[in-house]
Amino acid sequence: MVPEPGDGSCEVSSNPIVGCQPSSGMALGCREGGRSGPHRSCDDVEPRRSWQGARVSWKTKLAALKPDVVARYEEGKTLERRYGKSTVKPWISAVHARSCGLNLVPDYVDVRSGIVVDIGANIGSWTHSLLSVVPTASVLAVEPAGQPLETLRTRYGNDPRVEIAAVAVSDRSGTAEFFLTDHSHNSSLHTPRDMSADYGLGWGVADTIAVPTVTLDELTEGRALSLVKIDVQGAEGQVLAGGPAALRRARAVLLEVTLRSHYEGDLLFPALHDMMVELGYGLSGLSQPKRNSAGETLWLDACYLPRAPDQPYSRG
Repeated sequence: MVPEPGDGSCEVSSNPIVGCQPSSGMALGCREGGRSGPHRSCDDVEPRRSWQGARVSWKTKLAALKPDVVARYEEGKTLERRYGKSTVKPWISAVHARSCGLNLVPDYVDVRSGIVVDIGANIGSWTHSLLSVVPTASVLAVEPAGQPLETLRTRYGNDPRVEIAAVAVSDRSGTAEFFLTDHSHNSSLHTPRDMSADYGLGWGVADTIAVPTVTLDELTEGRALSLVKIDVQGAEGQVLAGGPAALRRARAVLLEVTLRSHYEGDLLFPALHDMMVELGYGLSGLSQPKRNSAGETLWLDACYLPRAPDQPYSRG
């Protein structure tokens, strides 16, 4: 029970969240000037309004505690109105939406209207964030090999919402050399550069294996696509080159783009943007960039939307 002004045990705090709390130096066994003494009365303190006995909205309370909490909560509630009840609290739902880039996708793009393709699924973290926000979404998770594929199968092998394809998406079908790095997030169809100065450890090649490859058109032939997420560590250009028909059916594309070369033969943001424009897309939004310790931008996520022929290349 919170003590009230005038009961001789406390003085009113200037913080309206806390309301009434023990005076500094006057708590149980309190000492004033280094000597034990009786509790000071609050009777001579002008009362300030506290939450007790007042009808104060939870939004006001939360806003006073942490300004961005209410904004996150409202963002999460908006997502619930859009996609239905999520599996997590609204403010956590907002965090997941930002983590998977769903906050970049416009309201009119309903990811439940078709298959969500997660190209470069790794261990399924992006899929997890998406399904936390949109539990009724259907995901095609693509990961070619290694421990990430095994983890992905463990997490989602029995989940009817998730279909797993153990292939690498490229510009042609067949097989290709795949570079397994010390940190699985950096594994790629392309030889990695030494990026340890920017990211730390994890860029060394631990092994190379042969993996099956397929084009995006072949992988998704005849299926309705709502959202295509492409995060393939330097092979984004190959994915786009092998998926013109699929991308004509997609309602939005989330594409990881880099401003510095991370892999031999990779394409940087300007070149990938030109490819997206050629495919009939316009740039809709960008995530916060990932920077190195010197402040240089390394990569970010870009959201592209199909545009009408008479629309400009960018909607951002």
